[in-house]
Amino acid sequence: MFKSFKSKLAVVGASALVFANSAMAAITLSSTGEISGQLDVAPFMAIAGAVLLALASLWAVRQGIRLIK
Repeated sequence: MFKSFKSKLAVVGASALVFANSAMAAITLSSTGEISGQLDVAPFMAIAGAVLLALASLWAVRQGIRLIK
């Protein structure tokens, strides 16, 4: 399933983002199962936007190179 280097890198990157986001969250779980705290999604959205921008840039460069050939 994850044979290529790109897919392995994508899995590692996605899991790193998930762990980084959960580490930044100031949420507590009580013994009764009640969740309290505030979830700040701004850092996650900033990282997600940067990743999408990088992917779009790579795609644009790839398309430009394809047009030159």
